[in-house]
Amino acid sequence: MRRPTVLYGSLALAAICSVVACGDDPSPVKPSPLNPSPAASIEVTGPDSLGVGQSAQFVANIRQADGTTKTATSMPNLKWSSSNPSVMFVNNSGVVTVADRGFDPVVGEAMITAEITPPGAARGTRKVVMRPKAVITATLEAGPQGTPGQYVFALKFTESAGVPATVTDLWLNFDSGWSGQCGWTAAQLGQPRLPANGTFALGPLTCPYDSYGGDIYLNVDISLRDDNGYVTRIYLDAVVR
Repeated sequence: MRRPTVLYGSLALAAICSVVACGDDPSPVKPSPLNPSPAASIEVTGPDSLGVGQSAQFVANIRQADGTTKTATSMPNLKWSSSNPSVMFVNNSGVVTVADRGFDPVVGEAMITAEITPPGAARGTRKVVMRPKAVITATLEAGPQGTPGQYVFALKFTESAGVPATVTDLWLNFDSGWSGQCGWTAAQLGQPRLPANGTFALGPLTCPYDSYGGDIYLNVDISLRDDNGYVTRIYLDAVVR
């Protein structure tokens, strides 16, 4: 009578083990997310020269350790910087802008850097230089003075640095303005263009003035902006008799 008991006990134990085994089905292991391939090097592309007040987009070509290349202008771990921000500033999206100080010349160059953080992970640089400024001279040529109180004149410009320019403003003052003055804008002058390494004659132009019988001192103030963004200001003096 004890053998069946043992048999039933064994079967019960087997059933229990079977139930435990069936219920012990672990959840499948989720694969770890793949880490992106680390950056091996960066090549910065963009223009190698810029003019005053100009902006340009620079791009970071990121070569990763697995051989693939990613092109980016902005991303969370990409940092842009300029070695000379007072001349060339770069924003967080890789846009480089050259300062414009009006009549004060902007000179120099800058190294534009794109770097993957943490610092030193990968970085690339590009040297950007300022484009040249036009070299302009001007002479004042008085025309035939037929009508009293009407000053007729012409201006001759010469450019010698290979950069075209446009006359933007022209002012004449007689006796510092006490005897009269005249002004012309670029539109009124017809957008006169000075060619690179060339000459240009502007005029004849006429400006009325008050004559008191003596010599009148004439001051000419000319502004030109060249195609690289620089502003040149020229002053000329003459005596009207």
